[in-house]
Amino acid sequence: MEEEARMYRLNDVVYVAGFIDQELSSINVVNLAGPLQLLPSWIFWRFSCLRPSGFNIFGFPLASRWVEYLPRNNAVDQRVVAARLCLDRLRVHNIVWEPYSSPEVAAVVHPEILVDEHHRLWTAVTSLIYFAAIEWHQVDRVMPQFGGVQHLPQLALNIDWLHAKDGRGGDRWFPTYYREWHQHWEDRHATVIPVDRVADPSPSAEYLDWWCRVAHRFLSPEVAF
Repeated sequence: MEEEARMYRLNDVVYVAGFIDQELSSINVVNLAGPLQLLPSWIFWRFSCLRPSGFNIFGFPLASRWVEYLPRNNAVDQRVVAARLCLDRLRVHNIVWEPYSSPEVAAVVHPEILVDEHHRLWTAVTSLIYFAAIEWHQVDRVMPQFGGVQHLPQLALNIDWLHAKDGRGGDRWFPTYYREWHQHWEDRHATVIPVDRVADPSPSAEYLDWWCRVAHRFLSPEVAF
């Protein structure tokens, strides 16, 4: 079980971190899109080993906690190595699956956000639209974030081609031209995934077996271990 715990990383975080690291090292970056300002907040809330110090006081919105954080420009290579090692050495207990369920967070979040009507939409597999961009809310791949066991996920929907589009399409009205994606959002109540909450939202054995076969398990070279 210790080996399984070591192998189990949050696949999407490792992939995204590696992808951004790779892309930003190139001078030809032309296809980074989406709410990248939310990515550091998402990571810092869940991985204490990557969290910068001195940001213990927070309010609402929660992402504003690190809005003034400016990473240093020096020793970039060393910090990248340290971040990769941190991710590679994660154990299941090092991941804060539900950081927003703590009493400290509940105290600053507007009560309306936590009512059942809105809470159910957190597990809707649907499109997220911010006028000039469309993202896909693939929550079936992160079930532990909602207190459920992670089973084999559905095939991820690739919408990379949408990142080259925007909402300013000349004489084309965005909600009309991309009506399919707006319809996904309008039908969001029909795509809510039921979650059976458990005391220990560890991955299933089937998921671990699949993940070890298809995932890029480590970011660091073997010599680091």
